[in-house]
Amino acid sequence: MTMNTKNTATQTTEIAMADTSGGLSLFQRAELWIRGAARAQYEDESGMSTIEYALGCVAAAALGALLYTVVTSDAVESALSGIFERALSEGN
Repeated sequence: MTMNTKNTATQTTEIAMADTSGGLSLFQRAELWIRGAARAQYEDESGMSTIEYALGCVAAAALGALLYTVVTSDAVESALSGIFERALSEGN
């Protein structure tokens, strides 16, 4: 199945580059070429590889640690407490 996609992407690019007879406008040829190039670039990417998955997990853990540090800081904790206290006192 990948072979067909590769052939389609290559054929689309060849059509876009070869049609100089005036059948397609410059913008249409450019669009065909970009679509073919995009297909050719991403056709073999079926998912994240192991290293990409590992780096994604590390980045997610680092972001979680950063958010936890920020939210548990004294300034944010007092600001959130103030917001909740005001909201609860206004409700009464």
